Amino acid sequence: GAASCAVLPVWEFEAELRDYAFGDPLQFEVRDSRHADVGDDGPGFLGRITLLFSGGGFGMGAYLKVSVAGADGTFLPSAVPSESFNVAFDGPPLGLDLDTLDEKFARILKVLDDRKVSAHNESAPPSLKVWQNDYICAANDSFGMDIVTTIKGGGTLVLTVRHEAVETVVLNPGGRSLGMDLTYESEKAVTNDILVRKLTRGGCAAMSGKILQGDRIIEIPGCAEGSTAEQPLYKAALVEVFVRCQPFGGADKTASCHRFDSIPLANGLIRNGISCQFINYSHREHTQFIEVSRNFQALVVRCALGQIKADGGDPAKFEAALRTLRQSGVLVWPSPDLVETMGAKDVLVKVASLSIGLEDTLAYHTQAELSAGMRRTVAFQPRVLKANRGTGGECVWIVKLKGSNYGQALGDRTLGLDEVLLVAEACDGREEEQSVTEFLQACHKALTEKGGGGIVDQRFCPRASEGELRYCMVEDELVSIVQRKPKEGGMSAVCGTGSTFTIHDPQEPLFWRVTAKFLTHDLEQILQAVAVSREQLPLLWSADFINSSPAGTALMDERWVLAEFNCACAGLPQCLAARRRPEAPQACFWDIPPADRSEARRLGEYVGSKVLRSLMTLSTP
Repeated sequence: GAASCAVLPVWEFEAELRDYAFGDPLQFEVRDSRHADVGDDGPGFLGRITLLFSGGGFGMGAYLKVSVAGADGTFLPSAVPSESFNVAFDGPPLGLDLDTLDEKFARILKVLDDRKVSAHNESAPPSLKVWQNDYICAANDSFGMDIVTTIKGGGTLVLTVRHEAVETVVLNPGGRSLGMDLTYESEKAVTNDILVRKLTRGGCAAMSGKILQGDRIIEIPGCAEGSTAEQPLYKAALVEVFVRCQPFGGADKTASCHRFDSIPLANGLIRNGISCQFINYSHREHTQFIEVSRNFQALVVRCALGQIKADGGDPAKFEAALRTLRQSGVLVWPSPDLVETMGAKDVLVKVASLSIGLEDTLAYHTQAELSAGMRRTVAFQPRVLKANRGTGGECVWIVKLKGSNYGQALGDRTLGLDEVLLVAEACDGREEEQSVTEFLQACHKALTEKGGGGIVDQRFCPRASEGELRYCMVEDELVSIVQRKPKEGGMSAVCGTGSTFTIHDPQEPLFWRVTAKFLTHDLEQILQAVAVSREQLPLLWSADFINSSPAGTALMDERWVLAEFNCACAGLPQCLAARRRPEAPQACFWDIPPADRSEARRLGEYVGSKVLRSLMTLSTP
């Protein structure tokens, strides 16, 4: 389509391309009425073009966003008037406390006394004074995050300043989500402003037409003091477990003895007006745990059932306690029923007939079924057998024949009980020889100790040794992709086995085919297969994919299949550097690289906003 507007100091146009399919070529041009030729280096186009992909909802859309700056090269929040003025100084110290949270401007948080700006204000007319909450749009020829660097660099400074404009907006959600991704700079104690980072299509804020990305919420009448730590809107607890028999209290712990991603998640709750306290679950104080938890409106569980068992507890008893709390009105994430439905390995059987599954995946619920089935499948090809409720690679076995006496087709032969197998457990990767009888006994023990539930038998995909893709989700939104590769010679990328992790943005072009297929096609089919709605999806979860194609398959023809869902205690991969380990026994939150720490904080706040939404919905008459 075409868009036109008057020549304004700032112009921004955003439109949805409804017929665009992920991966299709996109052609466009931008023209400015003042110049015939416009491009990245053209004299009339001073802005930027960004293609954004939306992975949420029931489909994937593409967005072409064109922002054209005025003569001063600035991009403004919607509420800031277009008029600006320049102020010259002969260098620092200006005496300004600045905030660059939106990465476009330097917002003035405070004007310090007895500095150059305060001296300027003593003689300047009101319209040219530099006030607290004004925006510095440019410093000399620098914009965005470079403004602060230029100011600190010294020398003559010409600041382009715009005054703040305040507008009262009344929103009536009427059962809809507000649709705002919010954040703020908690370290700046002089302001409680909240930045609108992103608006969701169809949300109440976007539909109002009065709130735009980059705006700031400076006050909510009647609630200005309601979201402080002293007067929280709601009370939540974050549940962990310290495994006393394991080094560092478990492979997921930092030097503070908390789980590696607990701090940004707890702070995310607090920044959304929810108090957050930590509860360290101990099976010896099970009754007290239930009593204490009743004092909260929400529990966010950050421990795996395997950890509770390793510490001497009973996972089934813990899950029963969570169900009891849910029945009494306490919100629990993740729901134990949802973990059982979606997080168990038998989900692989439910999706076996889908394009994302392996059609020869089987499930065994009795020892007789296991013996009969496994002896036929392993006689035909290498297999992966998984306990239905195992975690962290525990009770996940890669099973091969010693030698190559495989049948030509499934059912050609059945293994004898004394035949020798090569068995490697994914949690440590060590391969050892076992007879069929010995392996069946190990499986029976796992079934008993894990509370039953069955064993899943899946085809072994040799290219799993090349790595897997973990799609990290917040409800139905993809927030990051983790490429996990086993250590040299390893077969599994389970955390703690020496595997390496590379974090990618959701729009990573290397995986766009897998991403597009999963978000626009597979996810909906999976939800139907497991009878779960989008509204019931876990707060934090992930899906692991492995390449099932033979080596040499063309990239366009590769088939990535589901290996498992992680619903019980999916983590924020940005925080993995905080885990204690032998080579880093004192690792903590501050060992996380700054960029990852910032992203973890953003995700923590986003998760907190989801918890807040659920609590508000629950408390609405």
